[in-house]
Amino acid sequence: MGLGKTHQALALLWLIAGKNPNSNFLIVCPASVAPHWAMKIKDFYGELSFDFFHGSDRNLDLKKQITITTYGLIGRDKTLTERSFDVVIFDEIQHLKNKKTIMHQAALDLDGFIKIGLTGTPLENSVIDLKNIFDICLPGLLGSETYFKKRYVREVSAKESKKRLAELALRVSPFLLRRDRGQVLSELPEVIEDIHTCELSDDQIRFYRQAIGERGALLDQLNDENSNISYMDILALITMLKQICDHPALIDDESESTEYESGKWDLFVELLGECLASGMKVVVFSQYTRMLDIIEEYLEKEKIGYGSLRGNMSISKRAATIESFQNSSDCRVFCASLLAGGVGIDLTAAQAVIHYDRWWNAAREDQATSRVHRMGQKHVVQVFKLITVGTLEEKIHRMITAKRDLAGQLIKSDDANMIKKLRRKDLQDLLRWEG
Repeated sequence: MGLGKTHQALALLWLIAGKNPNSNFLIVCPASVAPHWAMKIKDFYGELSFDFFHGSDRNLDLKKQITITTYGLIGRDKTLTERSFDVVIFDEIQHLKNKKTIMHQAALDLDGFIKIGLTGTPLENSVIDLKNIFDICLPGLLGSETYFKKRYVREVSAKESKKRLAELALRVSPFLLRRDRGQVLSELPEVIEDIHTCELSDDQIRFYRQAIGERGALLDQLNDENSNISYMDILALITMLKQICDHPALIDDESESTEYESGKWDLFVELLGECLASGMKVVVFSQYTRMLDIIEEYLEKEKIGYGSLRGNMSISKRAATIESFQNSSDCRVFCASLLAGGVGIDLTAAQAVIHYDRWWNAAREDQATSRVHRMGQKHVVQVFKLITVGTLEEKIHRMITAKRDLAGQLIKSDDANMIKKLRRKDLQDLLRWEG
């Protein structure tokens, strides 16, 4: 979110280490964020020693003051539970909101005199998320699960519910240090957001029509008020249509991207060229790795230097990629999947963000944009969102806009959960096509 959570946490560790140089700290974070922590330590707290505990050849260096590891690893490796830490920091602690996961149990097992959680989204779906997070940092504060559900989750009148939530907020407020973007936006340059539209190419029209036509039975079922909705099949169709809007090559694994034309691709190439010609560095987000592959193939062909961030990259490679984009004039474009590159990293060298495709949750898009528009940004940031008119993309855009204020509270971060929340009428409208 760009609100200085990393800096505040490291300032605390630096202060403690200054009083006791033998202090030891643990930072647990998503793999994509680990290089961000390392970079901040090097740049601002160079006297603090650190090491990564990650990878197949990992080794816990007891001489280092700070150990950086990942959520995936704490659930698989018990080495860290055998050591005590003065402070354990859980970055993006919303990853631990489900108490049934191995990661959540592993976090409970870690021995930390102080446990601190950092997050921009402490409550994504339910107040139970908040309790599960507090159980890690301050066990017992919110009582047993039975008591908590009875008091704060059980359905009561609107008036009583408001009263109880206010009571819960008062109970946790002494242990929360909350900042919102409104407190720092006045210190940041302007963000200019533009919606750029395009039309389907002939290839895309053919694929779109075929996808709709081959699922006539599914659409008939959807139109029958007495039939059950097959959400799995609906999700598959919506995903296919979104991919067709991106580029036909996404649904034809055997093809080269150059075999098909795409209205959005032509728009993207034109827009990217304008940004680069203006001297801007550009960050491109897509939810489909195949789309990122196509973009990167184009950049290589055009000899445009770029960096890439995917979920399966090693920590060292992530760090090198981000550092290159931030500091090298030759690295002009940064390609990232929305999930891998949407949180916990600085990309302030960029002045433009292109969202190649739209996410259901506006808050998730904003979080990705804030990788660029955050503390340290000195330039106006231009954000471009690409939409194919006359398709479900345009309808998704209208839904996002209409429900923007509720999106962060009510919508999970994937298509499946969003689709299940839609009424039959909404789904019918989404899949209706006049082409």
